[in-house]
Amino acid sequence: GDTYTIWAAQNFGSSDSPLAQPTADPDGDGKTNETEFAAGTNPSDATSTFKNTSVAPQAGGSLALTFSTVAGKTYTLEQSTDLSTWTATGVTTTATSSSSTLVVTPTLTTESPRVYYRLSTSVP
Repeated sequence: GDTYTIWAAQNFGSSDSPLAQPTADPDGDGKTNETEFAAGTNPSDATSTFKNTSVAPQAGGSLALTFSTVAGKTYTLEQSTDLSTWTATGVTTTATSSSSTLVVTPTLTTESPRVYYRLSTSVP
């Protein structure tokens, strides 16, 4: 797998460059290099982002979530009813292209009438 040091050298010419430090944000998009490395986005391009591109209702009350991806990275869908405690939904995909879709059926109750989702990815 690609280590951060190799990634930094490829993106900045040297992993010792101040721009290559894990906490640096050379493109000013609010994401650190460490986050850009995990997401597979370009640390020198503020428009290169890891984002949801659509949410579409499906039959049976499920939702199709489409998001930008990087081929070879694995993405896990997590859910929360309070935006504080997150749990894995069991829905995971390893991307094969620049866009992936996950389908999830929200479990709503009168005690938890809302559910929030987020995607996570980890460094290889």
